[in-house]
Amino acid sequence: MTADFSLVLDAQCALAESPVWWAEAGVLVFIDISGHRLHRFDPQSERHELNAVGEDIGCIAPARGGGYVAGMRSGAWLLDARRAAAQAGRQCRERSHESFQRRPCRPARPLSGRHSC
Repeated sequence: MTADFSLVLDAQCALAESPVWWAEAGVLVFIDISGHRLHRFDPQSERHELNAVGEDIGCIAPARGGGYVAGMRSGAWLLDARRAAAQAGRQCRERSHESFQRRPCRPARPLSGRHSC
């Protein structure tokens, strides 16, 4: 049995990670950790947008109310959906790196893209 595969997007990432299908927007969102970029791909229009975030970015999820929740080297950030750059975001103070260390995990409240800071 052979399968035919074709490349849909050559994103030219240094280290692609954290793919999230954002059903409401109909786009695939993913990051380039060491390339410091957030990618957004619309398979219907084949439009590929990318935004520089200025530092290592480890994970991304759609935020309630728009934009993204991003785990970045400097902490957790809310990024604006149109200008996904760290300086356009607002740091989640109550969920900073230190807060993650001190707070216990709550199995009844799993972390997902539907939670916001």
